[in-house]
Amino acid sequence: MGGRAPPHQRRVALGDEGRAAAQNGSSIPNGKIALMSEARRAWERANKAWMEEYFVLIQATFASFWEKGEWPEERALTRKFAQSSGPRIDVARAVQAQPPGLGLAARVTFRHVSLGVRHLLGVPEARQMLNLLVAIGSRAAEIYKTTEDETRL
Repeated sequence: MGGRAPPHQRRVALGDEGRAAAQNGSSIPNGKIALMSEARRAWERANKAWMEEYFVLIQATFASFWEKGEWPEERALTRKFAQSSGPRIDVARAVQAQPPGLGLAARVTFRHVSLGVRHLLGVPEARQMLNLLVAIGSRAAEIYKTTEDETRL
């Protein structure tokens, strides 16, 4: 049985920075925490800028989802904006410009344009759906906490 121990049981050689982090109760060295924090702030700025620039697209995407129960195809939104007297939006460009979710290296693209909760928070029409999702999640967590261990999935 001479295999390697599972990752959580392996001893790791820590440099001075790692030892200092471990003594402070963190497994991440301070320098890396600062880099992660800056990366998060940069992502938040990029995401906010994208949402401000394409708010009309976010509203149209949610309206289509709310009406049909599924995310609209990119070409349907392109056609909608081409026929509209409102702002002209290059939907393909907007989708490509959307920052990927936090921690993802690249955005996964599909034929459909979909939005995350981070986008819907600024859409008043989405508030009812978001409140319902929070209530469902809270209730599920409540049930999970009170269910006996043997019956948990």
